[in-house]
Amino acid sequence: MIVDASVVLKWGVGEVDSEIAERLFLRSDLAAPAVLHAELGYTLTKLARQQHLTRAETIEAWRQLRQADVAIYDDDALLDPAFELSLVLNASFYDCVYLALAVNTNDVLVTADERFIRAVRASSAFADRVLTLAEATAT
Repeated sequence: MIVDASVVLKWGVGEVDSEIAERLFLRSDLAAPAVLHAELGYTLTKLARQQHLTRAETIEAWRQLRQADVAIYDDDALLDPAFELSLVLNASFYDCVYLALAVNTNDVLVTADERFIRAVRASSAFADRVLTLAEATAT
């Protein structure tokens, strides 16, 4: 199961649906492309700059999330397919890197990004490749 930064971030920063994300964290088959770490670093430092997190909270969240039990895939081979997906779906390139990994590994992507979910589900070719947190933890 592929997870994106919107899901992983919930494990280290108290947000809406963090408790649902925690249930997902118990799985042993989670994976993400390498871009995950860059997105987490960007978001955490942004939260610190905006003073939503203290420096200590930011450092602890970064440490915790970097150690999360998520298999990290090299994303170089995913960049061209992600570029195409981004154009086809009219969606963020970064989000499409995660979707490209899901397609490449014949898996599903779990995201908390409602806008991206709508974009993917609007395409019959990829609609079954994306799940909300609630859907991923319903079983």
